[in-house]
Amino acid sequence: MTLNTKFLGVSLLFLSTVILHLGKVLVFYLYGIDKIVESSTVLLTNLDFIITILLLSLFFAFNSERIYKLKMYYFSFNISFAKIQVLKLFGFLGVCVLLFYAKESLALILKGVGRQEAVDILGRSSILKVLFGKFFVYSVVFVCLLNVDKITKLIFITGFLLSVVSFSSRSDVAVVFFIFFIVNMVNFNLTAFFKVLKYTVIVIVSVLFITLFIQNRQLESQFMGPFKPIEDFFLYGSYSMVLSERAIEFSESGEKYIFPFIGYLTEFFIVKLGSTNNTVDSDFISQFVLFYSDVRQHAANVSYPWWSWFYGSYSYLGVFVLKPIFILFLYYLTVRFKLYTFFIYFTYWFMFSSFNKFPLISIEGYITLISLAFLEFLLRVKVGYKVLK
Repeated sequence: MTLNTKFLGVSLLFLSTVILHLGKVLVFYLYGIDKIVESSTVLLTNLDFIITILLLSLFFAFNSERIYKLKMYYFSFNISFAKIQVLKLFGFLGVCVLLFYAKESLALILKGVGRQEAVDILGRSSILKVLFGKFFVYSVVFVCLLNVDKITKLIFITGFLLSVVSFSSRSDVAVVFFIFFIVNMVNFNLTAFFKVLKYTVIVIVSVLFITLFIQNRQLESQFMGPFKPIEDFFLYGSYSMVLSERAIEFSESGEKYIFPFIGYLTEFFIVKLGSTNNTVDSDFISQFVLFYSDVRQHAANVSYPWWSWFYGSYSYLGVFVLKPIFILFLYYLTVRFKLYTFFIYFTYWFMFSSFNKFPLISIEGYITLISLAFLEFLLRVKVGYKVLK
């Protein structure tokens, strides 16, 4: 791979996140949401984005060879027959579990029940549903990249599709696409570029299908005509600026100093120790915050950006110093221990997800980490591998 090819792929990766951020800001002003958000919040949102992207640009520029070796290391694993069977068995178990939940969701879909109403009817997701759902979402791309048989790949693709139906989720499709996109852009070639273009069309069509038939929503939007899912994507991203103010206020109590780093885990132990005051639990995350803009009423939840927790606990020191240091530390761990799946996931986290939502704000984030750890462990156990210098 030539230097120019590497540069082109990474440049497209960074260009895409800039376009997504600009789209979020544009919709933010089109809907008039700026009139209910402090100007300092908007400034901090943009400064955090600029600092993070500059930091990631420098990291990729100075570590391009290490990143390339990281991917080559992942593909150097000898996937034995026994390991494939373990992967296949676990995947088959997950498909059976999600098939049960998908049947419930599908029954409501066929009755024309909307997504939010379906969520209310089905109630809180069980730990098994979340475990296998997130496992398939975050591992399907990595498994399909491995030298495994077609049946194993088909099991994981089926599990992913069942997860989409079970959760009636467009965001899971977006997550898989972003992971696929990052994998192909980090080690770019012309074949990868056309592959990404092809799957971009597939994803857009899939999201439109999910919106119309699975979530039973109309496609007509306020500003983008029939492309409501795309407008919704930017609109939900703009909600992060509204919810960031709530997160800042919530964390200014002085009890959230560790939360920006490890999220849900701190709240879990706080509750176990008997303190239930000011906890970021599932009720806090899922609670809708209602507000009005020039266009209509809005109901925002979940989209609490990562930077807001740092700012609420540490002010400017958190956003401009502690958060960048923590990002570099996590990247260092992935390169030091050659954790390719974690490197790709962290890149998705830092470059696409964290501006709109802190991935570790709930147990789902830790289930994702456990899923990737399971995959890495399965690949490494009892395998002799060469150390890349």
